[in-house]
Amino acid sequence: AMPYMKQLNFNWCSGYKVEGNVFNNSTFGALGCLVYNSQHEPNQIYRNQYEGLYLANYAEGINSNNISNLPWSQNIPRGLEWLCNRYSNSIAMDQYVYVAPEDVQYSGYGVKRHQGSYSLSAGNIFSTGLTKPGPNQVPFYHYLNNDHENQRYYYDNQSNKKPLLNCCTIELLESETANTCLSSFSLHPQDKFPIFSQIRKNELQEDLNALIPQLVGKKTELEVLLEVHDAAELHLLVETVNQSNKLAVKSILLINSPYLSVELMKKLADKSPGVFPNAWLKEVLQSNIELVNDKELIEYLKNKANPFPQGILNQLLEEAKTRITEKGKKLQDIEVLVREQSTLIDQLMQHELSDTSQVDWQAHEDFLTWKESPYEKSLRADLYAGMGNKAQSSAWLDEIENDLPSITDSIVYRDLSEYLTYKRYMEDITNDQGAITQLTDEQVGELIQMKNTMKGKAGEQISNVLCFFKGICNYKEPTIIEMNKNGKQTMQEDEENANNIKIHPNPNNGSFILQSETELDLNKIHLFTLEGKEVECKITEIELNTYSIKLNSEVKGVYLLKTQSIDNSKQFLNKIFIY
Repeated sequence: AMPYMKQLNFNWCSGYKVEGNVFNNSTFGALGCLVYNSQHEPNQIYRNQYEGLYLANYAEGINSNNISNLPWSQNIPRGLEWLCNRYSNSIAMDQYVYVAPEDVQYSGYGVKRHQGSYSLSAGNIFSTGLTKPGPNQVPFYHYLNNDHENQRYYYDNQSNKKPLLNCCTIELLESETANTCLSSFSLHPQDKFPIFSQIRKNELQEDLNALIPQLVGKKTELEVLLEVHDAAELHLLVETVNQSNKLAVKSILLINSPYLSVELMKKLADKSPGVFPNAWLKEVLQSNIELVNDKELIEYLKNKANPFPQGILNQLLEEAKTRITEKGKKLQDIEVLVREQSTLIDQLMQHELSDTSQVDWQAHEDFLTWKESPYEKSLRADLYAGMGNKAQSSAWLDEIENDLPSITDSIVYRDLSEYLTYKRYMEDITNDQGAITQLTDEQVGELIQMKNTMKGKAGEQISNVLCFFKGICNYKEPTIIEMNKNGKQTMQEDEENANNIKIHPNPNNGSFILQSETELDLNKIHLFTLEGKEVECKITEIELNTYSIKLNSEVKGVYLLKTQSIDNSKQFLNKIFIY
């Protein structure tokens, strides 16, 4: 027995996964999970929230990493893993008592040593950490010392990046205070989740593996075109343009459009209006219209010795909002793939999986940084928001707001405008650290309304917020069960009917709204666990094809919603996550 309050105790268990719980205590002295580990089994403390605890998790026992002879890039943790958890207002995060003296090389680090690396993120998120009492006010949270951007759980064991001693040896306090847990515990043996884990992992990884070569190919193609059309011969031609060859120079520049560079255009502007007429310069700029969005070039045209006429410049700026060249389309294709890749990796990291060992992180980072796009700025805004740095996040949102007028792609413009509207709304309802402490019914209604109208990144983030607050979110890919004349059933993923069943969460009362484009049989609406056990719930028809479903007892987990059309021709099977 250990002399402190504990909320969840595992005694030499194996093959388990603690997922989706909220550990909360109003006074310090409580412990989230107490684990006596079982060496090789892939046990996971995954996607939980820890609020106001003395210690989030405590593990004791052997955690076999078995990596002494492997290069650092292959240091994949085995045994117990803490992944994709959220911590706030707790004195300490996780403590591991290592009792494997035979592993001399890594003795003393155990689980902490291998939760993340420079290329593998454990996906844990931290905010509002406390500090150790005393003159130095040393933070207990490792991330404040070793991982300022929360990209990994812990760094490697280089001497200058070892965890502080007081982070590893914290004396646990006794507490007789009654413990408060905001949710039922969900202990899911991993072999019960093949469809939730392994199949989904394979799908995401296959999508990512197929996407990366496309992205590399399109990026390389564009870089080659830009290089070819920015050859030294073109620069020399512009530098030596005169009255006798100016028409030929103009023709050559138009042939090489729309891939001309900003530097080449500056040199051409220096020849205008003297040798090269402004009307011709306008024509070349129109053929390379994306360059008009370059702030450096615009300032150069305004401030050169013979300024480019402001009236013509205004015409070009307006034209740039609606026109797009072949180069612009290639840039759009690349940015679409970057967004798709980011979404896949985000799902691998935080939403679906706990094992991200196969993700090509370096490729992801390379493609995000090669172009300073508004979308990349949105990633930085999200990063700082996750770190609790509301002011820095807001500064990046200001950058995006300044960039919006120059965005010509209508889809990108819409996505970023909606994202900006949503983030500004969140600034109004969060505290100084950018955290949500509660949601009113009015705010829930406003978020649901935004979710129903906003697509892309904003819609995804709103769904996550609603799910986090006792909400319900619908799995995006329903399974359609077709019944043929012989009574046999066939199951398929049906994109055409993907929107036939819609789920609207209502996080504040634990119920959700079911809408269907097909008239459903009220007596054949059922909710099941993944193991096939029916869940008791109250079903009320609000209006035609719209139903309110409320669980009789609130239990977090993954469920299957089974519905059937009134004519018995179709059944719909939707996976639902209840957080």
